Amino acid sequence: MNATALIIDNTEITWSAILIVLTIPAWFFYTLCLYTTKDGKKRTLSLFVFLPFGVAFSFLLCRILYWYSHQSRFESLWGAIISKDFDTFSLLGIIPGILLAAVLVRLLHLNKNLAELLDALAPGTAFGIGLLYLTCRYHQSCLGRMVITDERLISLPITAKALNSQGETEYRLAIYFFGFLAFSLIGILTTVFYQFHKNKKGCTACAFLLLFGSAELVLESARYDAGYFPFNGFVSIIQVASAVFLVAVLIYFLIRAVRRKKFKFIFLLPVLLELAALGVTGYLEYLVQRHGDKAVTIHSGMVLSCMLLSVFPLILFQFGNKKKPYKVKKASSKS
Repeated sequence: MNATALIIDNTEITWSAILIVLTIPAWFFYTLCLYTTKDGKKRTLSLFVFLPFGVAFSFLLCRILYWYSHQSRFESLWGAIISKDFDTFSLLGIIPGILLAAVLVRLLHLNKNLAELLDALAPGTAFGIGLLYLTCRYHQSCLGRMVITDERLISLPITAKALNSQGETEYRLAIYFFGFLAFSLIGILTTVFYQFHKNKKGCTACAFLLLFGSAELVLESARYDAGYFPFNGFVSIIQVASAVFLVAVLIYFLIRAVRRKKFKFIFLLPVLLELAALGVTGYLEYLVQRHGDKAVTIHSGMVLSCMLLSVFPLILFQFGNKKKPYKVKKASSKS
């Protein structure tokens, strides 16, 4: 399939542009279907006001973050913002963009509960990011470091054709395809989580950040065009943000559990295990950057450690949910 979908007069419309345009209403209506308040009422107006600001803020921050890690590609920041290329954005910008738009809706007094709005936005955001990953199908970005030479794998959707520095054709692992699968799964999981815990304000949004961070630690490690900090060239911005999200959610669930059940030493177990898993993931990232020939083995271990990164905070979340056993009072016998 070519990158160009339609040609109208002298204007080329790419498949990436079509996917982005379709993602926005899909994200909005999916959120609208989920977004009900505690009394069952839908806050349609707040979502209609949120939508344009959410899209605008997310687009702007996605472009700014991409420019920050790829400054040599543009003459200026403004040049990056108005670029017509659909591979010049960092998906990390979507999260602060949504948060800013939600805060604006709250300041306009259209919604009194910010956490309730963010919870409803989380599942649709996951599905939207999954679709945005597919836009990379039509240009040479979001491809893996690993070059595929096995002819049996080349025909599968897990590989994509690319040109190396010598202009030769090669097949690389299609990270965008795994990103689409990962965030589609995250969308399903957060939808189920929301249905069971919609009355626990902010917890679905935290679960999304937890799964986002766990997935992006692996996806960014595997791709060869990750966005790095300009001052070092090997620490990924999204990976650092993902680690911050994981620690922040861990702290939030710990505070929540302590407030509900008072402090117990058992609460420290998932905290220590989470920090250990994060340390293991960081060490594996160190290894994969120095032993690229062992990337398959190292990334397999990273997938396991990142799955554990999602599990331990959820155990802490369950500690905060556990109800005290109900004690039946014995009727006193009258003499």
